[in-house]
Amino acid sequence: MPRTSWETWMQMRWHTRQYCVTKPPPQHWSNNAKESETTRMGQDDVRELKTLTRQKTPVAKIAKSLKRTPGATQQKAFSLGVSLDTRG
Repeated sequence: MPRTSWETWMQMRWHTRQYCVTKPPPQHWSNNAKESETTRMGQDDVRELKTLTRQKTPVAKIAKSLKRTPGATQQKAFSLGVSLDTRG
C-alpha cells in the first residue's frame, strides 16, 4: 500500500530522531496539486465537430478550431459514433 506524503514525512522525521513536529511537510509533497480545468464539449462544439467531419477536414484542423487536442477530438468523435477515418 503506497504511503501518503504525511506518513513519509513523519517516517523521515522519526528516523532523524526529531520526534516533535516542527513544521508542515514541503509544498511539493502535497496531494493537492493544481489540476487542469476541463471543459465539457457543448452542443455547439458537437455540431461543429459533425459538420467538419462531413467535410472531410483533417483531425488537426478540427482540434484547433474546437480548441482541443487531437486525441480529445478523436475520442469525442468515437463516443458520438462519428467516423474520422485515418485523417492526419
